[in-house]
Amino acid sequence: MPFRNLPPGIYSGTITQAAPEKSDDGSVVVDKWGRQRIIIKVALFDDNGDGNTVEVRRYFAISYGQSKDSGRWSALAEFLEAVTGTKCGDKAQQNIKGKDILGKPLRVKTANVEKDGKTYTNMVEFFPANASDTRPPAAAEIEDEIPF
Repeated sequence: MPFRNLPPGIYSGTITQAAPEKSDDGSVVVDKWGRQRIIIKVALFDDNGDGNTVEVRRYFAISYGQSKDSGRWSALAEFLEAVTGTKCGDKAQQNIKGKDILGKPLRVKTANVEKDGKTYTNMVEFFPANASDTRPPAAAEIEDEIPF
């Protein structure tokens, strides 16, 4: 899939990959608090009329909790609620595996972020898919035993 930025907005998409983030030596990446990181790839439908998708990725630490300071749930918990309908704070989120979300539709709010002199499209917020979104799902890379 060719690299291309999207204008900021809300797009429909399909989850195409859910996998542990790996370092160059093949080991699983953990954050500074020792939490495993995962990568989620989503094929977003660009409504410019060409029927193509733009692949965007987001890295999450495996965390389901709520911030004591802001009261917000972890980014992964909010993502899983949008995709599966399982509410933030429901321990059932901890039983969701990668295979449970591959090929699932969702809506994503994007923003363009500059880093190291380049502009990237980032996924910044997640919403359940519209019932009217009838696009075919993008092909998914299945990693069926990934615990979140």
